[in-house]
Amino acid sequence: MLTYDRANELFHYETNSGKLFWKKTTTNRVKVGDEAGSFCKSTGYTNVVIDGKGYTLHRIAILLATGVYDKTVQVDHVDHDRGNNRLSNLRVVSHTENMRNQSLRNTNKTGVTGVCVKYTRKGTKRYTANIVYNYKPIFLGNYDTLEEAAAARAEAERKYGYHENHGI
Repeated sequence: MLTYDRANELFHYETNSGKLFWKKTTTNRVKVGDEAGSFCKSTGYTNVVIDGKGYTLHRIAILLATGVYDKTVQVDHVDHDRGNNRLSNLRVVSHTENMRNQSLRNTNKTGVTGVCVKYTRKGTKRYTANIVYNYKPIFLGNYDTLEEAAAARAEAERKYGYHENHGI
């Protein structure tokens, strides 16, 4: 596993730009001062190979900033942009906290996380609001308008400690 000493030997991390630069040549493809990492299309993360093992840039950034590399916690990108590795955009959180700062899913049809549209037998629209807290789904109610359902969901997000960027 990557240690602080090894990471510090190899890299310089700019906290304001979120960029990682090589301090030491490790292969003939790496020059001192080059920006480290390559973008992975499938995950959206920037990856760096060190001693034959792959690491994500945001985890190396946290290691260099805090001195800790802990695989039992997660590193959350506050603004949901996996390419933004500025220290101000990264936070160390539990899995539960990370799930409370998710982007709006591309399959969402209402534009509001936790709100779905249902049609009654008469063919009228009703909006259902739900939230998950401690792995348990909580029904928040049925509403005539999307705005009412969204307000109920927003209130529940505040009540249950969801991040302000959740669903954006």
